[in-house]
Amino acid sequence: MSCCKESYLSDLMPYDPSQKNKASLKISLIEYRMLLRTLLESIRFFETRDLHKFDALVGENACQIRALWIALIASKNLINTSRLIEEVTRIKNEIDSLLNDKIISKLMNSKISLLDLLCSKNLLIAINLEESIILKCFLLTETKILISEINLSYPYSTKEKYDPKKLKKFGDISSSFAGKLVSRMRKLLAIASVQFVRENISKIQNEHLIKMLSDEYAVKHNDYLLCTPMFWTYKSVLITAKREQIPIIIHTKFLDANLANKIIDEDWIFFEPVAETNTSINQQFVAKSVLGNDYKKEAVVIEGISLVEKNKSFSKSQWRKNFLNYSIDSIILSGAAEHRQYPNQEKDLEIQSLQDHEYETYKSFAESEGFSLNNPTNFFILHVYPSKLDNFISCLKDTHLNLAVAT
Repeated sequence: MSCCKESYLSDLMPYDPSQKNKASLKISLIEYRMLLRTLLESIRFFETRDLHKFDALVGENACQIRALWIALIASKNLINTSRLIEEVTRIKNEIDSLLNDKIISKLMNSKISLLDLLCSKNLLIAINLEESIILKCFLLTETKILISEINLSYPYSTKEKYDPKKLKKFGDISSSFAGKLVSRMRKLLAIASVQFVRENISKIQNEHLIKMLSDEYAVKHNDYLLCTPMFWTYKSVLITAKREQIPIIIHTKFLDANLANKIIDEDWIFFEPVAETNTSINQQFVAKSVLGNDYKKEAVVIEGISLVEKNKSFSKSQWRKNFLNYSIDSIILSGAAEHRQYPNQEKDLEIQSLQDHEYETYKSFAESEGFSLNNPTNFFILHVYPSKLDNFISCLKDTHLNLAVAT
């Protein structure tokens, strides 16, 4: 079985389907049906472009990769949703019939394996890489839960965990199966995410970036979640987003330091990728007012906070004017440099020992200009997720920009 380019949905099961027979056949068939139901639900949400349903919690600091990937899959219409819905519905109905008490008893007595049964009854469903990514992201989004404990490392962020038992709404499965399935999905999605950035960056001539995203600087968080260092991962995401013409929305929440970091206002700014032919602008994205046809686009949303310092008056228009004095490329890369590079921050010592000039420059810039955790007075990145621009129609229409931004 392939790690991240599955040929069939059954390849995603957290065990070998050819080993499931006799008494375990019925259980494994119910588990396969649960996976079909989850796939069907994911495709329906994707068909209506509810991209917030694909904001997966994996645990290796790579939400920016999935945000871009999901937006890219949607913008290029890489999934035949009608084909999948029709096929999954057919297979699910046939499995319902097989689970009839008399029929499943005969099948268990015959000692046929789950894999052989699926093959003989034409119940295998082929899925391509993009369809597999959609399913994994949806499943891992469904398992997310918010917890109330204080995150001491990132006190402004919303802390999330995953609960595999939430998958029971898709079928009568055990907690053990749900846990193993989630672990497998997390592992496969982490691997696929790293391969995605590597494949995209291989299209440009940047040996240093390719090296920093190679196995030499990749780690396996908790021994199974593959990840690459944050700063160079973001560089790859920005380059790919520009090349593929995926816009960015900056969503800022303003927190009042006098009121226990209470949200006092919010702002949204739209950034469009610079056309390849425009050589007069030395950045990859520029702020612009949103036009009617822009709302049809998929986008990457970068959510962060701006901390209003104690004893200082707040003006959103003044903040926006100051924010637009910086290029969005430098804002994002400085935040990425200041962020811990790996989930396990002890690994960051290896990055620091490189003495990479660009990385160190952006790290210092973040601290001095208000884009860091210690100094979030301008903008500190908390999360990245995919969305459609039309989800922000009212927000962006109210945004009036001074488009004389930094170049």
